[in-house]
Amino acid sequence: MDIVECVRRSAAKKILVLPHAAKQMLRPDRMITMEEVRRVA
Repeated sequence: MDIVECVRRSAAKKILVLPHAAKQMLRPDRMITMEEVRRVA
């Protein structure tokens, strides 16, 4: 896969974080970062 295709695929992964999800991500026992979310999306 060339770099242009990589950029297109990355741009297509728009992630919407709703308030409930953000609250759950920020719980002290979880602390999930957006980078972690992007890695598994």
